[in-house]
Amino acid sequence: MPKKIQKKKQCQSHPFPLTTFERKDLNSWTFYTADIHQLTVVVKDKDEADAMHEMGSFGTWADDDTMNIEGASAKDTTRKKFIMTYEEAFFLSFALGCLFIRYESKEIDISEQWNLFCSKKKRFPVTYAVYHHFRTKGWVPKEGLKFGTDYILYKHGPSYTHAAYAVIIQEVNDDLTNSDRSSRHLTWTSMAGLGRLVSSVSKSLLICSITSTNIDTSSPNCLKQMNIYETVFSRWMSSKEQEDELDVDTVF
Repeated sequence: MPKKIQKKKQCQSHPFPLTTFERKDLNSWTFYTADIHQLTVVVKDKDEADAMHEMGSFGTWADDDTMNIEGASAKDTTRKKFIMTYEEAFFLSFALGCLFIRYESKEIDISEQWNLFCSKKKRFPVTYAVYHHFRTKGWVPKEGLKFGTDYILYKHGPSYTHAAYAVIIQEVNDDLTNSDRSSRHLTWTSMAGLGRLVSSVSKSLLICSITSTNIDTSSPNCLKQMNIYETVFSRWMSSKEQEDELDVDTVF
C-alpha cells in the first residue's frame, strides 16, 4: 500500500500582528489590552489573546484555576491565562502601538511602562534591545531558560518550526571587551559547554554582543545608542570533517 504523506502545517505566522481594521471605520486600528501581574503581563480577553498568539506568536497559555478569562465557560474546570514577557508586551506597545497596558487597574504610558519594567527587571533595557533587534528582523524570540541561554530564535514561531538559534547576551564596552555590567562573563570553557548543549538539540549558539556602557537607560531613547553584534559559535568535530572529506573524495 502506498504510504500516506502527511501535509506540513502551512506557515501563516508573521513577525507581529497585522494591522486589522473594523469594517465600519477603515481608518481605525484594532487595539489590545493587557495587565501587569507580578513578573508577567496578562491578557484577559480570549479573542485578543488568540489574535496575538496566532498572528505573531506572542505569549503563551498557562494553566490557572483562579484567573477569570472573558469568554470562558463557567463550567470549565481548568481555565487558562495568556501571559507575555515584559519584552513582548513592550514591543507591542512601544514599537507597534497596538497594546494598552494597565498596572493596578490604571493605564500607563510608554514612559511609565519602561520605568516599571526596568524596576522589576534589572537587565530589561538590554534584553528588550536584543528582543527588538531580532523581532524587527522577522525572527520570533522566546525565553531560552531551559537551554541555559537568554533567548531561542524561531524563524516563524514555535507552532511551525523548531528554534534555529540559542542566544546569549553579552554586554560589552565600545571596544568590544567584556563590560563590568555584564551579568555573564563567557570563557572558552563555558562557551564550549553551551555549544555542546545547544548542538545536542539541533541549534546553533549565537553570541549577541551589545554596547551598553555609559548609556543613560532612564528612557527608551537609549535603544538608539546601543550597538548589537552577532557571532555564531560552532564546534569543529574532526570525525565529521573526515566523513565530509571522504564523501567528496570517493569516486564510484
